[in-house]
Amino acid sequence: CIPLIASSIMSKKLAAGSDAILLDVTMGSGAFMKNLDEAVELARLMVSIGTAHGRKVAALITDMDTPLGHNIGNSLEVAESMAVLQGKGPADLTEVCLQLASNMLYLAGKGEMAACRAMAEQVIADGSAFEICCKMFAAQGGDTS
Repeated sequence: CIPLIASSIMSKKLAAGSDAILLDVTMGSGAFMKNLDEAVELARLMVSIGTAHGRKVAALITDMDTPLGHNIGNSLEVAESMAVLQGKGPADLTEVCLQLASNMLYLAGKGEMAACRAMAEQVIADGSAFEICCKMFAAQGGDTS
């Protein structure tokens, strides 16, 4: 089953044409992969598929035994994500976001991991991450109030 899952996910990622792919492989009671061994197997297989196709690929394994943040539901989760970008989000969700952002910056060749983490923290602290997200929402006709 894991090879089928990996090929399905990676076929979509590869078709998108990105040079770098960051995978968030969730595991635990709230995820499809119920244990660490399965999550590691899936992550390794997806990374190998991506690298075999000339992409830079990394995978993080995220524990989903408990929900991230405090909210459930699309609009509430968007509001909570916006709070993260303003430096006001729940610690667990903020940490996952910082890990994802710093890993993507690293894959994009923006520096060593520690420098990439500092960059991710800085754009939250200076408000530019929130500002850019608001511009993206506005460009798609979204309400930024």
